[in-house]
Amino acid sequence: MSTRILTGISCLLLLFCGDARSDALSTLFLPAHIEADDGVLAVRADFGGVDSSGRIPVYLVNRMDRPVTLVSDNNAFDLKLEYLDDNGNWTRAQPHYPSYGCFRSMYVITLDPGHFVVLDGFQRVNGETRQVRYRLRTDDFEVVTNQGQGVVAAIDVERAAHDIMAIKNADFAQVSAILLDQTYATNDRMIEYARYLAIDELSLGRFDLDDSRDALRELESLRPDLRKIIRWAMASLDEVEARVAQ
Repeated sequence: MSTRILTGISCLLLLFCGDARSDALSTLFLPAHIEADDGVLAVRADFGGVDSSGRIPVYLVNRMDRPVTLVSDNNAFDLKLEYLDDNGNWTRAQPHYPSYGCFRSMYVITLDPGHFVVLDGFQRVNGETRQVRYRLRTDDFEVVTNQGQGVVAAIDVERAAHDIMAIKNADFAQVSAILLDQTYATNDRMIEYARYLAIDELSLGRFDLDDSRDALRELESLRPDLRKIIRWAMASLDEVEARVAQ
């Protein structure tokens, strides 16, 4: 995903991620009610430990025989809330907006064998009570927590369906639907951000170039205020076409 658009607008956004509550500790100090089998990297949500902000402590416990590396973006990890939807599917209920440039800092935590760290699991104070869990993603592994009762907000589910994690793996129909969605007011910064992401994704040329141009022209007719960035995306598609023709 290009950062040319993202750098200019990321400072307007909230970052919904899991913050580290503490440095790594020996499992000698692991609470007795947190189960972690030998030989695995265990991730356990303590649904009984909700704090005043609604956040849930999530224990990442290294019971393997090798260290695990975690990369933090602005003191946050890719830990996302999921809920069991009405169709029986686990659906992300926490949007993801990575930072680009604005006060960005990254650091690495090495979790040695026999150690654990506590992350903050995102949860709203107000919303609907559903069956939930958390998913932790890194470059090297992906794990989910135990299930429990948690609070899910409909707006977060909707925003998660429009964010960068959703768009980067979407097909053309999904990207163009986000691009042209007029359901939400333009002052909803996160939904509007998704439209910028969709423009950026189309500009990369991974879809049919004529289809991408048609979608961008349609957006321009709906949103003339976006003409400048749409013309930039069209120029990017022209560059892609020129490279392919060489």
